[in-house]
Amino acid sequence: MLRKLSVFFFAISLIFSICYASSIKVGASIDLTGPFGKLSHSLIKGYLLAFREANETGGINGKGIDFVYYDDRYDPKITVANLKTLVLRDKVDLLFSVFGTPETIAVGRRLGYYKKVLFAPITGFSVIYNAEQYPWIFAVLPSYKDESSQLAELISKRHKRVAVVYYPNLWGLDCFKEAVRVFRSKGVSAEKFPAFKVPDVLKAAKFVVKNKIEAVYLITPPGLTQPFISYLVSAQFYPAVYGEHYSGVTKILDRLEANGTSMNFSEVYTTMFLPLLKDSPILGKYYLSALEKYGEGEKPSYEMYYGYFLARTLVQVLRKVGDFKSSEDLKKKIENIKRLDVGLSEYIDYSPKDHKGLQKIYIYKWVGQGKLELVK
Repeated sequence: MLRKLSVFFFAISLIFSICYASSIKVGASIDLTGPFGKLSHSLIKGYLLAFREANETGGINGKGIDFVYYDDRYDPKITVANLKTLVLRDKVDLLFSVFGTPETIAVGRRLGYYKKVLFAPITGFSVIYNAEQYPWIFAVLPSYKDESSQLAELISKRHKRVAVVYYPNLWGLDCFKEAVRVFRSKGVSAEKFPAFKVPDVLKAAKFVVKNKIEAVYLITPPGLTQPFISYLVSAQFYPAVYGEHYSGVTKILDRLEANGTSMNFSEVYTTMFLPLLKDSPILGKYYLSALEKYGEGEKPSYEMYYGYFLARTLVQVLRKVGDFKSSEDLKKKIENIKRLDVGLSEYIDYSPKDHKGLQKIYIYKWVGQGKLELVK
């Protein structure tokens, strides 16, 4: 699979160099063979789709996009080595879509030295969104803090007692701290359960059942979400379940239902950073049109659509910026971008003090196998 993608990348790069005498070189470090490899391959297909679409519709002010990428196996040390290669050997004009929180932090600490913009890192860690601390990073998607705040607000409107089960790493703590802040401000009683391993989530699940907790907020990876949900089903206790996007709660319920497991969950919600295609008439139309023209038979997927959106947004930013003489010039021009329409209900505004992109998240209710309905 990796060989096929490499050949495809070479073919696309060749097209770029033939069509344009000069180009803007964009560099990325992403996990292709580590724990998130499957997701990353889909993201890259989306990147390629948007870059090819751009290059075949005039490029970036007459210049093509030359996309260079390396696998870092979700290892920050390799990410840092890739950064050095991209900047010093490949001479990239900017960096794009570094994958993962530890990887983005490692790169972010070195951007000032290399003086390179990093656009749209794949992480929602809220510290990264601080323009003073990370002045060379420009985010696109909402932060984990944005996500958890909006989901906790919804929970607070419906419940007064909730259990929060969270994985205590950078991602989990970011979501957890914001949820607790919201719950306190709304007078919601929150039982807190850090969970590193399966016995931890089973302990939390037993507490939920024994004390008849009415709602649960899961900030856990799928490997911990699965045993928690399975315990509730075995106990035939069905509280309202709210899952952070990466918890995979709705996919786990899909699998259980497909395997014939009888369940009676009436309220299960999950968050998404982008709306599903069916709920995205403008952005979805752009993606499906590009896929039909340049996708070479690929079938649509949410992950590819996600990648397409990020790369298309970079294209829009670069077209808005126009020519730039240096990385410092590029950074200043991005900071002047106002009301960038990216095909959603929310615009992107940047400034020297604000490098955040979008802040609105989408909350979906699970209504049966493979079925999600937009709530907010």
